[in-house]
Amino acid sequence: MKKSEQSKYVFPLHYVVLAGFIVPYLFIISPKLLLGFFPFNFGTILAIVLAIISIYFLGAAMINWAFFSMNIPQRIMTFAGAILLITTKLHFEIIGLLLISSAYYLNYRQYKSMGKKVA
Repeated sequence: MKKSEQSKYVFPLHYVVLAGFIVPYLFIISPKLLLGFFPFNFGTILAIVLAIISIYFLGAAMINWAFFSMNIPQRIMTFAGAILLITTKLHFEIIGLLLISSAYYLNYRQYKSMGKKVA
């Protein structure tokens, strides 16, 4: 790595790091994640699970990978779904889960149709 091109390793990493910048905003939008002021109930567990899922899929949309490389509409659907999961409104979270699941379903269908062509 010392004698290789830095751009080969540095530029792809900023896509993954961008998902990490959303984490402080998760605490502002959903204070339940701090676990100090609210009772630990189903809403708190749901907020924690959806925050983890949103960061995972935001990173997946940034690095352009699901079962194999996503096309532009699938990336937009995954990114928009991950952003909608950050909100605290239940109907936005359901729409976000539907967007993410449909993008991954389309990507999985493309993956299966390609057969053994993908390395």
